[in-house]
Amino acid sequence: METVMDTPASPCAGSDTAGCMLQVKGFSGQRLTQLTWTAQISEYDTVPAVNCCPFKIRIEFNSVGFMGTREPMYVGAMIQNVSHQFGDDAFGEAASFPALGLYFSSLQQNFPDSGHGVELNISPNKDFQFGRMFENVDGMGYIGKNIYTRKTVGTPTVAKPIVVQWTVTKGSTVVDPVGNYSKSKVGSWVRLSGKFVKWKFAVRINGVTYDVADYYLPIERAEYILDTDSLVLHQEYFGTACQILRAQKGTIRYTRLRASDGNQWYPLNDWWLRRRINDGTGNLDSHFGWRSDGNSLISSVGHDDDDTNSVRDEGYTFSLHQVVRKSAH
Repeated sequence: METVMDTPASPCAGSDTAGCMLQVKGFSGQRLTQLTWTAQISEYDTVPAVNCCPFKIRIEFNSVGFMGTREPMYVGAMIQNVSHQFGDDAFGEAASFPALGLYFSSLQQNFPDSGHGVELNISPNKDFQFGRMFENVDGMGYIGKNIYTRKTVGTPTVAKPIVVQWTVTKGSTVVDPVGNYSKSKVGSWVRLSGKFVKWKFAVRINGVTYDVADYYLPIERAEYILDTDSLVLHQEYFGTACQILRAQKGTIRYTRLRASDGNQWYPLNDWWLRRRINDGTGNLDSHFGWRSDGNSLISSVGHDDDDTNSVRDEGYTFSLHQVVRKSAH
C-alpha cells in the first residue's frame, strides 16, 4: 500500500482519511483461476474546485485475493488521482503529480526479498507509460513490487467516461524463475527462490487491451484466487479532517464483477460494507460512501448529497442482479 503525503501539509491531518471497504458476501468459489471487473470513471478530480483548498489524494484500492496452503495474500489494482515520475526499474520513492493514474502493487510484510516479484510485459514507452519500480514502503523494511502509469489515463466526464476493465488470469507454475523480478531492501536485484504461479494482470482502457504485468506469487499463498474474498473494493480519500471532501469529486461505477474456475463464470452479486476508515475518531466529513442502482456498485466522494444518499454504515449489504453466461470461454 502506498502512503501519499498531502501537498501542502495540512494542519488538520491528524485523522484526515475517509473511506469504506466493500467485500464479497456469501460467495465461495472453488479453484478460481480468473477474475474480472470493470470501472466506469465519470469524474475523478485532480484539481480542487475551490481555490482555497489544497490538493488531496483520492484512491480506489481494488485488491485481488489469492489463496494456497498458507495464509492468503493480495495484489492491488488501483485508481488514483495522481500519476508518477521515476526511471525504469527504479528503487526508492516516486514523485507524483495530479493526473488520473493506475497503480498495481504486491506488498507483503515480512516476506523475504525473494518471496514474490513482478515482470513488466508492456513497453514503458507505450501510451500511458506503465513503469515498474520497487519501494521500501514508509521505510518499514518491506518492498512493494509496483507498476504505475507515468502519463495520465485521461480526463473523464459524465458524457465521456473512462472505462477500465481489469482481468486477472492464472498462468504457468515455475520453480526458481530466471530473471529480474525483485529487488532487495538496498535496491539490488535478487533472484526469486521457490515455486511460483504467474498471475497475469491486464487492463482494457476505453476498448484497448494492455498486457501490463505478470506477478510471480508463491504457490503456497497464491495457487488460486481466494474462494471468498476474491475482490475487495476500498476507498481512501484525504480531506475529511478539514471537511473539504467536496472540493474534489469522484464517481466510479463498478460492473461485470465476476470470477471463473475455467469452466464457468460466477457473478459476484452480494457485497457488504466491512469497514469504515477511522469511523468515530475525528473524521468530520461524511461526503463519501457507496451506492447501488441494482446493477452496479458506485463509489462516490465530494458530492453535496453524499452525506445523505451514500452509505457508510458497517454491515450494510448490497445485492446486484448481474447475469453471466455459463461458459467461461
